[in-house]
Amino acid sequence: MKKLLILLLSILYMTGCNANPYESVEKVSKQAPPVDIQSFDENGVHLYYDNKDESLFVYFKGSDVAYSDESFSLEVNEDTLDLLYEGEISGTSLNPERFYKVDVDKNYETVRLFINGTETAFTSVSGN
Repeated sequence: MKKLLILLLSILYMTGCNANPYESVEKVSKQAPPVDIQSFDENGVHLYYDNKDESLFVYFKGSDVAYSDESFSLEVNEDTLDLLYEGEISGTSLNPERFYKVDVDKNYETVRLFINGTETAFTSVSGN
């Protein structure tokens, strides 16, 4: 009985430690971009909030795109969503665009972008 109680408490503790229970990140194909990419004509990192789908789309265009071993993740701290992009950034790339879809469970007061650990401003922020 005691072992069962300890096991149950351990499972509850581990479930409670999950910082992002509802947020997820998905790389989106360039062939089916989720938003009108023509509106993002500048190189940089663009943030688009889709109110209907309750998703954020992050569009990397140009020199801010990593050419190998990239990773995109997120961290949540109360009302702040941190988007973390890691990778070797090149000045040029054969495929200089990346789309990421971030499904969120609520509206965040602050969304911050970090590229290789350095906080970076978005080139544009828009939505519907």
